[in-house]
Parts: sequence; C-alpha cells; structure tokens
Amino acid sequence: MPPRPPLTLATPVNYVKGVGEIRAVQLGLLGLKTCGDLLFHYPRDYLRFSDEAPVSQIRIGEMATIRGTLLQTRLLPKKPRRFEALLEDAAGDGPAGNAPRTRCVLTWFNPYGLDKKLQPGMLIRATGKVTSFRDRLQIVQPHFEVLDENTDLAPKSARIEPVYPATTDLPSPMLAKIIGNVLDPLLPQIEEWFAEAYLRERNLFTRREALEKIHRPETLKETITAKRTLAYHEFFLHQAAVAIKRYHQRNSNPAIPLRVDDAVDARIRALLPFDLTAAQNRVIESLRKDLNSTKPM
Repeated sequence: MPPRPPLTLATPVNYVKGVGEIRAVQLGLLGLKTCGDLLFHYPRDYLRFSDEAPVSQIRIGEMATIRGTLLQTRLLPKKPRRFEALLEDAAGDGPAGNAPRTRCVLTWFNPYGLDKKLQPGMLIRATGKVTSFRDRLQIVQPHFEVLDENTDLAPKSARIEPVYPATTDLPSPMLAKIIGNVLDPLLPQIEEWFAEAYLRERNLFTRREALEKIHRPETLKETITAKRTLAYHEFFLHQAAVAIKRYHQRNSNPAIPLRVDDAVDARIRALLPFDLTAAQNRVIESLRKDLNSTKPM
C-alpha cells in the first residue's frame, strides 16, 4: 500500500486517516471534499461534560455525567410524548432507609426512535442537568453514549465536546474524530493576516489559535473568542474584496463625464422657489465634480 501523501488544505478527504471510499462519499454529501473543507467545518454547538460521578453524588440543579445499566424503558405515547429509561449505577439498589440513591430516571420528549436504540440491559453514559420529579432524580433530554467493548470505558473527566453539522450515517462524534486527524498537520499551514500584537489589543486569537480553539476548546469562553476571531477575519476579507472591486471599477472602466456648467446650474436654481442653504450648495458642488469626473460614482 503506497504511503499517504502529506496533508494540505487541498488534499482530498480520502487520504485522511479513518476515511475510506464510503466515508469519503458520506463526507461529500456534507460538502466536505478536501482537508481544508474539514478544517473549516465549524461546530454548531458544544456539549459541556462534568466529571463522571456516581448517582449518589449528583446534585439537583447541577450538570452531571453518570453511567449505569438500564433497568427498564418505556415509551409514553400520550402528549407530551416522551421516553423514559431507569438507570442504575454500579452501586446497585441498596437497602431501604438512608441508603444512597443509585437510580436516576432519564427522560426524552419527542423521542424519535429512542425506544429502538435504548433497551433494558444496556450500559450507557448520560450527561445533563439534574432535576427532581416525584421524589426521584431525573435528567431531561440527556446526551447519552452506549458503552460496549468498542467504547472507552474509563471514567470521563470534565470536558467540552464540539457538536458538528452531521448526518445519520456520519454522526458528530465520528466527524470530530476525522477533523481531529487533520488539525495538527494543517494548522501550521494557515496564513496569518494580522500581527499578533494587533489581535491581542482587540482580545482576539490568531487564525491558527482560533481554528484550534473552535475545534478543541478547553473552556466555553475560548469558543466565544474563537468565533469572534474567525468572524473578524471573514468580515475583513469581505471588505477587502469590496474595496478591490471598487478600485478596479473606478480605475479600469472610465465613465463618460457629464458637463454641468454654470449656465445649467443657474437654470436649475431658477426653478426652485427657495434659496439653497450653505450645506445644500456644498452637496451640489460635490455632485458637479463627480458628474464631471471620468471615475464612476
């Protein structure tokens, strides 16, 4: 098998580690055909995960990440339609009385297809805000991950994960892994448009920093600064393009001058039933100069 060529912004996606022919077609449906397309495929949102903890240690009103086995599931068709799953962590169901809680209800509203994805006996990891319902711990609309022999079973620490525009065949976690494989080789190839000191004065990242932080943030604050930085560069590029186009229009295609002499000016003024102000006279003089010029207005 021939060695993979060095990755550049123009390298086709099928040369990226983890991307075969089928995956390349799936990426193409998202408009991602080159490594550069992957680099500039920004997350649409972020998931904030807390440290994984036993059910007995999670607190109402806080974000929590728990893992456990689904004891039972049920789909409730009555409005509001919802799907519930009862999760029990590794501590199991302790004795009555003051025993710590080991179970948590996971609830999804409008759960399209979840009753087929989640079945009793599955081991899952779930993240969301902890609430209480009928004296039971509950997490509504949690983000979940089914754990099996192909999954990293080590406890997860606090982290932020990007959520990418994705498809059913190409979910966000898979896109994150593919994009992660191109970041390190591509970031050094990104050109900087501004001096670093100029950006720091405006609380902005460099382009390389912004692209890294938007894909690998350590805090949500970094994602905000990364978005501001990339928007700033995009607006600069747009304004530069407009300025260049305007320059070429004014200097490459001369306009036909329209002569407005004093006689024409006097005839127009004679039609007005009032005297013009000083400001109006200045505007008219500016218009006369523009009309007499060979540069487009």
